[in-house]
Amino acid sequence: MNKIFHNCFLLFVLLGFMFSCQKSSPIQSTKAIVDTAFLKGVDVSFLPEIESSNFQYFTANGDAMPLLLMLKNANVKLIRLRLWVNPADSFAAVSKMKSLHDHAKSLGFKTLLSLHYSDTWADPSAQTIPALWSDKNIELLKKQLYAYTAQIAQDFKSDYIQIGNEINNGFLWPLGKWNNTDQFKSLIDTAIVAVRQSSPETKIVLHYAGCSNANWFFNLFNNTDYDVIGLSYYPIWHGKDLDSLANQIQSLTHTFQKQLIVCETAYPFTLGWNDQTNNIIGLNSQLIPEFSASPEGQKAYMETLANKLKKNAKVIGICYWGAEWVSFKGPQSTKGSSWENQAWFDFTGKALPVMTY
Repeated sequence: MNKIFHNCFLLFVLLGFMFSCQKSSPIQSTKAIVDTAFLKGVDVSFLPEIESSNFQYFTANGDAMPLLLMLKNANVKLIRLRLWVNPADSFAAVSKMKSLHDHAKSLGFKTLLSLHYSDTWADPSAQTIPALWSDKNIELLKKQLYAYTAQIAQDFKSDYIQIGNEINNGFLWPLGKWNNTDQFKSLIDTAIVAVRQSSPETKIVLHYAGCSNANWFFNLFNNTDYDVIGLSYYPIWHGKDLDSLANQIQSLTHTFQKQLIVCETAYPFTLGWNDQTNNIIGLNSQLIPEFSASPEGQKAYMETLANKLKKNAKVIGICYWGAEWVSFKGPQSTKGSSWENQAWFDFTGKALPVMTY
């Protein structure tokens, strides 16, 4: 009798286990779909300064609306923010970015932090070390780098963090220049450890501008503990063939078996201007012939780029740079926006078609 009872009990447990597994499968499947959704992103780092000027953004229908809410309604999923260490510009202070970051998270956005590791702009031509950090002692610099990165990672708990911004030629110059490969890599490793220990859920991005020599660059970090390849792509600087871009990205993701995000891109809706600041793009020769400098051309560029990259399962998203950077200081300003004709808003502040690409 005991043996019969024992066998029945085991059968009951086995059936219960099988039933519970069957019930949990749809939940796991749904989570996987959510986590792999293509991220439509926007960098909005100028927003604190623009909002302080009382500039008003409008929907395509002419209704005034806060920018982040408008972006949420347009199915934007990712907000990108740049962080400078001790910027002279108070609107770029870490506290301002933290407030904007937390507001974005409260609205349901994922977030990507672009750590410049500088007090100002960092890109392939300039990676100026923060004024208060050591530029002579590598061990001291590592301690400063670790402490700063760990604090940012812990305070923000962002979904993604870039270790440097467009670090084609290294970062934290002169000690972290590309031609001092061992020190460059050791500084990257130090920052990565800081993120892993302070915010284990955060995914780490290495950000490179363009595709030229990208295979060489990412091969340097083939044994480095990062998650996502980050690229900038601007036709004016990185080539005008979207098929070539897609092929190069396919090669990168296949070779290094990493996910990839386009951290920065943009395109003009006009070659005109609305202030006295020279714009980055102002000539027909700077355009891709298939896409005019018009509201329709700007949207077509983003739709075409997204559709080509979505064919690659490892591409997780595209982040538009400067969508918010309108001419907000007035038409006579010589310190206005050099990106006004590449924003997602026309010169009256009304949303352009590109927002719904």
